[in-house]
Amino acid sequence: MTIEINKILKPNSASPTIIGRGFYNGKPAFFKIFQNINTNTNTNTNTNSDIKKLQIKGLDYEVKIYEFISKQKEEFKQYFIPFLGYFKTTLRKLVEQNIIKIKNEQNKEILNSRMKELELNWDSPINVLVTEDTQSEPLENYLDILTNDVLNNDAVFAKKILSNIFDLVLQGIKVLNNNLQIQHNDMHFGNILLKVIEKDYPRTNPNMVLKSRFKISIYDFDLSYHKGNNNLYLTETNLCETGSGCNTISFKDYFVFVQSIIKFYLQKKDIPQYSILTNYLYELLKAIVPDNVLPGLIDNMVQILTDKKDLHWSSFCMHVNKNFIELNYPCSPTQEQDKLMPWLGSIYDNFKNFTNDVKTISDNNPNSYYYKKYLKYKNKYLALKKI
Repeated sequence: MTIEINKILKPNSASPTIIGRGFYNGKPAFFKIFQNINTNTNTNTNTNSDIKKLQIKGLDYEVKIYEFISKQKEEFKQYFIPFLGYFKTTLRKLVEQNIIKIKNEQNKEILNSRMKELELNWDSPINVLVTEDTQSEPLENYLDILTNDVLNNDAVFAKKILSNIFDLVLQGIKVLNNNLQIQHNDMHFGNILLKVIEKDYPRTNPNMVLKSRFKISIYDFDLSYHKGNNNLYLTETNLCETGSGCNTISFKDYFVFVQSIIKFYLQKKDIPQYSILTNYLYELLKAIVPDNVLPGLIDNMVQILTDKKDLHWSSFCMHVNKNFIELNYPCSPTQEQDKLMPWLGSIYDNFKNFTNDVKTISDNNPNSYYYKKYLKYKNKYLALKKI
């Protein structure tokens, strides 16, 4: 086993982890480092230390999710970040064996800062989760560069590109929930990675796309639930009651996916150079969300963005109950949301109807007009990515 961590990344979440980037047995990899503690005992959530222990229980659970997915057949695991390995060690050993390049001043500064924040010392036992670095971008970053110019000012072409991407995402959610019996619980655009690359997707049913010009990778499973195996992080906190996630399979992943579309649409709809993208997103929303529900979702997202709240079920439930939908029962935890929005279970089929006039780019002859448009678009994307 050969390991090299040549870069320590600045944290972008509240997770009690140190994130490294490097190589694992020659493959580009990400390293998620977190404290190795006894997670088998119940935890009181009154102190920061106890909250950190609960978060670590979620990280331990995430390792199990990755291990489970890695053992599945290709047509299932192809939608997720590949799992490379997992081991226990100490930070001192990682440095002494020259695995972490501590001589890099930026690495040293970030590492010392994170150790202090996480109350780690050089001899603290740690766990290291290793996943493949797929050289991808978060979906939200990718959409951010899709101006009218990048899309060649062509709405039909944009629908082909965007429908191909969202088709893959919805397939990934469907496989995760239905085939693998896993609830992600945090399916926002930041946890969906995208790469522009030719990819063959083995079919699991006749409706699935066989070829694509994109590769998606869903990751970050510390809030997840695998049927029959409760996530203690969700069990011993109020995350279920507040809408972050429960130990159950529901339509939650579709709900957060729809919220993410609305959020991006609202952030860009008044910017002229995004008019093709936002017009597509609004038409998509009208196709997959009932007419009597969409105004409430949009209005609630305006409130969320204004108040800087998270995309939680409870926020939406209380908002629509007060302003839009007359409920016969009080707002309930995430696992009960299916009662209010059964249409979430039809999103995939409604999306397929919305795109029934769209062929994937790879279905066209390589000499066709749209294939040439794709190549032009791809070159623009790669050029922008280098800036």
